[in-house]
Amino acid sequence: MQKELATPTDHAFTWLDLNDPSPDELNQVAEKYNLYYTVIKDCLEPDHLPKFESIGPVNFIITRIYNPDKDTDADTIQELSNKIAIFYSKDFLITVHRYEQPVLDDINNRYVDPGHCQTPKDYGWSTKFSKLTTSRVGSAFTSVATK
Repeated sequence: MQKELATPTDHAFTWLDLNDPSPDELNQVAEKYNLYYTVIKDCLEPDHLPKFESIGPVNFIITRIYNPDKDTDADTIQELSNKIAIFYSKDFLITVHRYEQPVLDDINNRYVDPGHCQTPKDYGWSTKFSKLTTSRVGSAFTSVATK
């Protein structure tokens, strides 16, 4: 499913959120936003570990978010978390994930909707996302440890 969380009409950039996209849907977005095939390939790998790449004007992040609904007896990061791929430049932000991600709603509600974010690059996306996910992961791991 594709959602536009920000548009140039209301903001200085587009935020396109893709939840469980098909390979064809992702390829169409990649073509429209000139994303490189190799990062699209990484984006489609369900077990890919976190990474950051800067390719021309586009930055690409893969991060993993703790999923409290997953088995607490899990042994790997893939078993404990869900992946989010993020593409951003000064003009757009694209988030790709297989499952709903409440942290994206948090970011949208705290920073984008109120107008605190002029462009994804000005926003310091990687820094703020890291802070939000770290606090979420920290509290999640604390709750798992106390079970």
